[in-house]
Amino acid sequence: MGVYSRVQKKFADAYPLLMHQREGGSFDRFGLEVGPGWYPLVYELFGLVDDMQRVTGKAASISQVKEKFGTLRIYCNLPCESIEQDILETVFEDMSSHTCDFCGSPGRLSDKAGWWATRCDKHRGISDFDEAERLRTKSAEEFLKYERQGVITEGLIYADAKRSEKGQGFACLVLYALPERIDDLYDGLMEKLTVTEYVDRPVDELAKIVEDLKKQGKRIAAVGDGSEDSRKAVGSKW
Repeated sequence: MGVYSRVQKKFADAYPLLMHQREGGSFDRFGLEVGPGWYPLVYELFGLVDDMQRVTGKAASISQVKEKFGTLRIYCNLPCESIEQDILETVFEDMSSHTCDFCGSPGRLSDKAGWWATRCDKHRGISDFDEAERLRTKSAEEFLKYERQGVITEGLIYADAKRSEKGQGFACLVLYALPERIDDLYDGLMEKLTVTEYVDRPVDELAKIVEDLKKQGKRIAAVGDGSEDSRKAVGSKW
């Protein structure tokens, strides 16, 4: 059995309720469409989703696990409130943007190679196909020894910005501060978060709040409703 088949078996043995689904999507056909450096992230996320299933008695579905624009994307339907799913997806995407997809070491998102990728300094310049494949195989083999250990989320804040009914120049912002770490979700996700809400505030005021948090060393994983005011509120250019 090849290393990638053994990786798939490791997931299936650990999370049978998730891995035995038959949705007919990309995940069923292709499995994990990401580098082995992200396997631990996916493994931890699947563990949290499995917690949800066991607590709620409701099934989750995974349609695709892939890399897009250098970060982890997981398309799924989880047995929880939509805000909880949004937070989990966004937080794990953010964590992947600081994790080398080759080896799992601390990395950074960059397009210097001509495409977006998250790599550590050691592996950023790898372009030889055979060398890259040897490295991926080695990292995948190392992952086979990995055991679920929780994820460190200290300093991470999910920021949800929306336009305000007061009109242009105002926005609403909700900050969900994550705990130091998340080991399981048997008690749900929302119970672990510290929530701060700002309603109908000037976008400049909200942008300063976000900037001050960044100066304190916080990582902001921001989403918005697509409006210019929501983008300005979190200092985003998306």
